[in-house]
Amino acid sequence: MGKIFFFRHGTTDENLRRTFCGITDTELKKMDKVLFPVTDVIFSSPLRRCTAYLNDPGLSGKKVIISDKLKETDFGLWEGLTFDEVMTRFPDDACKYLENPFGFEFPSGESFKKVSTRIEDFILIDLDCHVKSGKDILVISHEGIIKMILIRLFRLQDDFFFKFKIQNAKFTMLEYFGDFFMLQSLNSD
Repeated sequence: MGKIFFFRHGTTDENLRRTFCGITDTELKKMDKVLFPVTDVIFSSPLRRCTAYLNDPGLSGKKVIISDKLKETDFGLWEGLTFDEVMTRFPDDACKYLENPFGFEFPSGESFKKVSTRIEDFILIDLDCHVKSGKDILVISHEGIIKMILIRLFRLQDDFFFKFKIQNAKFTMLEYFGDFFMLQSLNSD
């Protein structure tokens, strides 16, 4: 039996403005005080809004794996724009996105299908060996990535992506027993 703690980074100005902020390397608005759980291994997105937490004294001396697979979606030309701005600048693409978000590729960016493929690689190549050995794992990443991991682990339909939210500076914990996962939500307070 082991646990996986997913931690979404703290709030950024881009989160407050509700922009598409994927691979843009933004700073945290403030560094939230977080009580990190004791784990055997830590995975983190390489973006600063995630790696800033790796300096926390509670994480020192732990095995840390920085993985590009945990970067948020590359929104391409939509990076830094609100959806209203996208509707004004890219009205045809915005309509295509609304009609079929999982069949859509962000202009000069990624599709959710491509993100899903790298998340499946992360689960099968990076995460699985630690799960099989019963380790407690911390994953510091982004809302879209954490949602995609949960969707893949629970074998949910893609449209479930838009049916739940992962809050900033909060944990979501899975307790696993072999191949079975139990989802729990935790406050970092």
